[in-house]
Amino acid sequence: MPHYIKDVTPLEKFCLKVAFRNGEIRVFDVMPYLNGPIFEPLHDPKYFSLVAVDDISGSIFWPNGADFCPDFVYSLPDVSIKEAATVKMATELV
Repeated sequence: MPHYIKDVTPLEKFCLKVAFRNGEIRVFDVMPYLNGPIFEPLHDPKYFSLVAVDDISGSIFWPNGADFCPDFVYSLPDVSIKEAATVKMATELV
């Protein structure tokens, strides 16, 4: 089943809060994927914040044409879950 993104919000550290049409909300760490000339402008936080959703394809994109397919974004681990696990592990060590 294809996934569609209905809303995206830029966060700190080149992460995006992504809301899917199925109701799931995930945090996508974009930084590991900002390679190549098309993604170079996204290294500027102000430009990164220009992210939008294509209503037809459900993908996220920037004005220069850089984009991510919703199925790719959905297939990645939710960064917020990973961060929560890290915090839990750190508190268990104390």
